[in-house]
Amino acid sequence: GLAGLVWSPVGSAIAWGLGLPLHLLMALVDFSNRQPASTLALGEISVLQVGVLYSLLALATLGRRLIALPIVWPTALIAAGLVVLVPAYQAAQTTQITVLAAGFDPVLVARHQGQTLLFNSGDNDTAFYTLLPHLRQAGINRIDWGVAPPLPRATGWPLVTAQVPVLTVQGAAAADPLPLGQSMTLGPTVVQSLGGETPLLRFTLAEQAWLWLPEPTAVLQQVLAQSEQFQSDVLWWNGEALVEEVLEAVQPRVAIASSRTLDGETADLMRSRQIELYWTAEDGAIHWRPETGFWGLANPAGVPNRRGLID
Repeated sequence: GLAGLVWSPVGSAIAWGLGLPLHLLMALVDFSNRQPASTLALGEISVLQVGVLYSLLALATLGRRLIALPIVWPTALIAAGLVVLVPAYQAAQTTQITVLAAGFDPVLVARHQGQTLLFNSGDNDTAFYTLLPHLRQAGINRIDWGVAPPLPRATGWPLVTAQVPVLTVQGAAAADPLPLGQSMTLGPTVVQSLGGETPLLRFTLAEQAWLWLPEPTAVLQQVLAQSEQFQSDVLWWNGEALVEEVLEAVQPRVAIASSRTLDGETADLMRSRQIELYWTAEDGAIHWRPETGFWGLANPAGVPNRRGLID
């Protein structure tokens, strides 16, 4: 750039000369990224782990310069174990369900003892800006089971599978459909398809039943209100209006609205029935663990939200 200010042909010649090694470097990086296991998501590490890593770095530096001891490789191995093995052990012991804050897209990630289930990919924007960053942050490098519901916006699966291996995908949008009325064990989760034209699903993890209601039409709500087979611990829906008879039939303890809007009358109805209500547009991603229960990323446990409920 400086040479080009003096005489532009000289700047162009220098840029052309530097372009050759630059393109070679780009080709090497592209080749590396295409290799299997070229990237590894480790997830978040704690402040304590960061402190230990810096202590190991200081120990290796002092050992080499002051004490003259060959401790660089041992400390490097300990640091690698701290960064790789500790998160891997924690993931193998974790049971957690996360409903992502993805606008109108219902996206859920369930983890249980090292196995991961992904429910819906969302569209390309949701997959790229919400789902994939969550998987990297959580240290998830493989999805064991994918459930692809028949939704018009579920177009992000190719983008997800290009970044994270998905071993099995089942659902109406996949090659292996979910059998109507039958239960399927997908790793740690039991999934049951309850709807025909409407994709109504129930899945159970850690003895907790979830009922997914994508679109509460009047006909579907009438069917729900007249049956007791839909009773579930958690009702997960799109935030639209629900009649009281549906809540009476399902009897949920917790309700989660994956939407940018929430029907006010339905929220008041749930409040009167002492149902814990979470809304991704306000609470952010909704998490659940057996030892802590439910909490919203933007609304920590024990803090009243604006709907007057305690998370």
